[in-house]
Amino acid sequence: RFMPTFQGSGFSIELPEATHDVSSYGFVFPDLGDFSPSLTVRFEKAKDAPNLSAYAQEKTLPLAESLENFEVVSQSEHARGNWSYLVSTVEWGADDGRLRQKTIYIYVSGEKPAIYTITATDLASNADNSDAELNKIIGTFRTNGEQFF
Repeated sequence: RFMPTFQGSGFSIELPEATHDVSSYGFVFPDLGDFSPSLTVRFEKAKDAPNLSAYAQEKTLPLAESLENFEVVSQSEHARGNWSYLVSTVEWGADDGRLRQKTIYIYVSGEKPAIYTITATDLASNADNSDAELNKIIGTFRTNGEQFF
């Protein structure tokens, strides 16, 4: 049996009923010299409220083990309405190629609990310029019941 058709950006697809949605969306912004800042949004259903600090560490550990000069710059936990979220900023690399990645892990409770992971990546040297714009974009993030299965 097939579930309702999934509608993506410019495509649709029918999937088996037992399929779990773990969609990822990626956006690339205009070039800033030799690099294009990016933003990704990943979705997954949640069974129980996660320990967001442990969840973030689980996702970050492979990066820490494989990337040169990896450093956790900051990490903080917050709550808003039925959301609990953790903001983590990390950097890696060297010199002009050093990257900064800000990730927000959002747990949304309710009838259909979910975890959203929003990740913004830019050169560390440009982060002061792009961070304000990326924060505005991230601030517009809202959940809804559309295409949720």
